[in-house]
Amino acid sequence: MDRRRVLTILVDRIAIEDGQIPPPAIGEVVEFPLRFWEYSTSETGTDQHDAMTIRARLEPSGRPPHRRGVIDETAATDNAGQHDLWWSGLLRGDGWTASWEGQRPRTGQVELTGTFHGVMGIDAEGSVRGRVTRVQVVSHSWQRVPPPRRWSLTPGRRPTYREVDRAPRFFTDDRFDADCPSPTDVDTGALIDLDLDDAGPYPLRPPAVIAEVSAAGDDLWALDAVLPLAFRIDSDHRASEYLFPGPVRYGRSVWATPTGCWIGGPDGTHRLTPGEPARTVDDTPVVAGAVVGEHFLACGGAGRWSIHGPGGESRSVEVPTAVVTAAIADGDSFVVLLHSPSPRTDGVVLVRVGLDGAMDVGDPVILDDHHDRPSLLTSPLGIACYDSVVTLAPTLEATDTQHVPRRFLYAGTVGDGLWTLGHPPDGTARSGWWPLPGPAEYDHDRGRFWLLTVLDRDGLTPTLSTPVLSSTVSVARTDDGTLWVAAGGVLQILRPGTMQWPEPVDLGPL
Repeated sequence: MDRRRVLTILVDRIAIEDGQIPPPAIGEVVEFPLRFWEYSTSETGTDQHDAMTIRARLEPSGRPPHRRGVIDETAATDNAGQHDLWWSGLLRGDGWTASWEGQRPRTGQVELTGTFHGVMGIDAEGSVRGRVTRVQVVSHSWQRVPPPRRWSLTPGRRPTYREVDRAPRFFTDDRFDADCPSPTDVDTGALIDLDLDDAGPYPLRPPAVIAEVSAAGDDLWALDAVLPLAFRIDSDHRASEYLFPGPVRYGRSVWATPTGCWIGGPDGTHRLTPGEPARTVDDTPVVAGAVVGEHFLACGGAGRWSIHGPGGESRSVEVPTAVVTAAIADGDSFVVLLHSPSPRTDGVVLVRVGLDGAMDVGDPVILDDHHDRPSLLTSPLGIACYDSVVTLAPTLEATDTQHVPRRFLYAGTVGDGLWTLGHPPDGTARSGWWPLPGPAEYDHDRGRFWLLTVLDRDGLTPTLSTPVLSSTVSVARTDDGTLWVAAGGVLQILRPGTMQWPEPVDLGPL
């Protein structure tokens, strides 16, 4: 009998707690993003309990190497011990693919030593699918070190492994408790054995896997997650299919306008207008964008911004040195949210861009905490982050900060309100059952879910809460009052009330 293909993978704690990967359980078939951490030169030969040596074909990414620990590349030095160069690529193995980084450039058939990690989707292009045959919770010992409230791994202590049938949804970490003993054990993830030969055939892909939605007037535009395919749903909820000249790849978004839509992503900018041929306007990668009327501001990751018009006209915009996080329309101009590339600069910076390309840069806005996922809001202009909503003046200065009782993962504007996405409450936290009106019994028959909540913009009062089967959503509202959501690859309509499952929309056959 042939030897079965089994991989040992450390599923990172953050990937489980954030909802990217369901808690692995013995006997269940799982599929998730995969990364292979090759041990650095300094780690080779050390005692690495979970290390394995693999053979695979490595396809280099084509991107230049980066320096770890350096946000601002201009500040990098040639100090090899502090700013090593790391190359990237994709490993293709027997029944799996995994993203790779290493300190030496490689290509072709390779032999590497390291560990497999199940990670967040933004951290890997590779993936694996198989049946879980073993689950162990991995814990590391940490000790207090000066200054106060700092911790480091306890020297000489090896990780411990606890056999379980299913990994926990949330892991143990008491380091932030004032009375936490030192040393203390901290759960870091779930080590699983994955049988690649017992997963069964892949299910067929649906004709459309919807990832993004955007509305203008009574029209909704819905965009496939990978295919160069978009749908226009009119006021009678009739869908029309549109193809555009883009590659099959992830990472695009859609922005609806009164006469069509703009599509932007890693392959550039495309324009769709019913009755006209689809066309590619620019091949500069787009990381954020916004529309004012028919005009589209495309913020490129290469530091190039452009304002495109529906007739093919284009205007370049001078760009400040910063990392683009988000963009939104505010009246007859655009507002872009930037992070400074320097770790020495606190807060975020807002930039207002006119249709003529003129730019006004505001002063830094200091956010309370956890400003790695800020979202821009409109009506009025603001920033949503963590558990706060910061209102901004037309001059881009912060004028007021409101807080909601419970943290959220993501937020955005929908109609005259805003939406948030977070974990459903269980009533044990100080926030109680918020945003729900009171205790609730959850229907878990459809699997694990996240809570999508629509709030009034002025008082941040919840008006609707609904379960969704994804930690990534896109929300839009058409002028007839219909609330649309793309979640888990399915286009759905939100139902009024509390904890009502959204209604799926059938887009085919077309």
